[in-house]
Amino acid sequence: MKKILIFVIIFMIYNFINLLAIQSEMTIIYLAKSKEIVVTEEVSSEIISEPIKLTNTNSRTELIWEATAAWAICKSVGISDETYCPFIGWHSNDEAYAYFGETNNIPIWVYDITGAEYLAHDITSDGTCMVGTAGNTIYGFSTSSGIPDWSYPIINPDDDIFQIAISNDSSTIYFVSGDDYDYSFITSVDINSSTENWSYSLPLGGYCANLVLSDNNEKILITQYYDAIIYSDTGELVFQTSIAGGSQCAPSISDDGNVFAVGSLSGYGSVYQYNGTTQTYELEWQHHFVGGSFDWVYSTAVSGDGSTIAFGSLKSQNGCYSGELVVLNIESNEPLWIFQSVYDLISDIDISVDGFVIAASSWGPEDDGEDDFWFFNIGSNEPIFSYNCQGSPIDIDLSSDGTRCIVGGKAVHCGTMGHGGKLYYFDNSPEYGTISGVVTDANTGNLLEDALITVGTYTATSNLNGEYFIEQIEMGEYTLTCELIGYELYSEDIVVDGIEVIDIALNSTSDSEDLIILKEKIFLTNYPNPFNPSTTISFSLISESTENTELIIYNLKGQEIRQYSIFNNQSSILWNGTDENNNPVSSGIYLYKLKNGRYTSTRKMILMK
Repeated sequence: MKKILIFVIIFMIYNFINLLAIQSEMTIIYLAKSKEIVVTEEVSSEIISEPIKLTNTNSRTELIWEATAAWAICKSVGISDETYCPFIGWHSNDEAYAYFGETNNIPIWVYDITGAEYLAHDITSDGTCMVGTAGNTIYGFSTSSGIPDWSYPIINPDDDIFQIAISNDSSTIYFVSGDDYDYSFITSVDINSSTENWSYSLPLGGYCANLVLSDNNEKILITQYYDAIIYSDTGELVFQTSIAGGSQCAPSISDDGNVFAVGSLSGYGSVYQYNGTTQTYELEWQHHFVGGSFDWVYSTAVSGDGSTIAFGSLKSQNGCYSGELVVLNIESNEPLWIFQSVYDLISDIDISVDGFVIAASSWGPEDDGEDDFWFFNIGSNEPIFSYNCQGSPIDIDLSSDGTRCIVGGKAVHCGTMGHGGKLYYFDNSPEYGTISGVVTDANTGNLLEDALITVGTYTATSNLNGEYFIEQIEMGEYTLTCELIGYELYSEDIVVDGIEVIDIALNSTSDSEDLIILKEKIFLTNYPNPFNPSTTISFSLISESTENTELIIYNLKGQEIRQYSIFNNQSSILWNGTDENNNPVSSGIYLYKLKNGRYTSTRKMILMK
């Protein structure tokens, strides 16, 4: 009991200090007054005199612009996945919404809000519609003007709106409203008619910590201090579970709503996945942060395709705060890698839809002397880009393709008193090159058709003239492999920094007479291709037994999706686009390989939903 009491006291003190630090005691000055917005790339000497330090380990990534608010704090940000234009919420002392373009730091428009205790906002993927709350009213904005296109006052004028989301077709808003910690409701409203679709009273009542809408608009994920709840678009309760130790961090959900992640104050990051057979969510696995006097999961992220998971922590050890960024695959709770931030908590994380690009931020050290924002690629905990933001980054939003990121925060460290806000816009667009060449027999010089060339996640097949071509390949270091029946596996480390021509000469594993036979050993194809929802994979093994023959399906990361054992006289497999657990996989390119002894053949297929 004594340990529990100490934990509660530490928790209350920590949050109280942060609350004081984030809130400013200064007089309110409205953000819309242009003299209060610093819209140059200079750092305000009023706040900090030291220059911003940039550590750029990837020349393609750059800071496009930054903006400074003299009084407000930038605690919430959003970015359009298609236009790359950010929609910002300025909080604490100068409440306002601001809409920016992609190329410069001068707001297209600013909408002032006076005296709102809670601010919540969202932007559609195409960037054409934005919504923001102010007290008990919801406002809708377009790109052209800061004058609201429409407004919706909630039924009870004494309630506040805590969270909000808008469907990507701009037809529906979902919001949580209530009276502080006494009760709360989640409500769906049709924007065009301003009519309520449904309303649901949240269990246990009280303030709702977070609301997340899946990109396909089918699932709504809610977390309260002790519950994680998923709703369908109709307001039907699909799943509910308790969170051991409670939670205050934002949850994350995949684009199709089938995978979600939540974190707890007891140090557990939990991943749930939808089971199509039981039609409910099941706990896939948990990752436990250990090693400190307390370890809290402070931030979560799930890639749009559900393949990559990330958790950020707050760790206390010997009176010092630190944080860990842990990146994992949906298949296992064993981390792919861990990044240690020795200065304070991991404040936010976001992942591109394909799981390849990860953006993360930390509050950083109080002296502001170290980097506190990073870009990573899935393969390594070594940042491809890092930046020292002034003060503390609080909220980040990464475009779904991983090429743009907006970062908002406080102009001084979140653990100290002070005011002012910072906003940073990063361009992480990859530079592309091409690879082409000819595949030949090393002994005879004959042109070889149907060789599978793989470079990272990129693949190509040689044509009748032995030619292959890969375009739009991200510049960097790769291992190129080439595979063809009857030949040894070819492997070469390459660097792509422009237009590359790489000819490949394969060494035969058999003499020329046997090679003709070997090429006929395995026939492999699928139809239809592209397909939705299923495709038939057909094969034949001429004069060969099917004993010990397997058909394996991989994603482009090389992860095994499904495996089939082939029986005698079997000539086809129907694949319905599911993994070993019968969970639907996301749209994309998949590889299927038929293995029979030392003979293999690999082909590509495309699932389009």
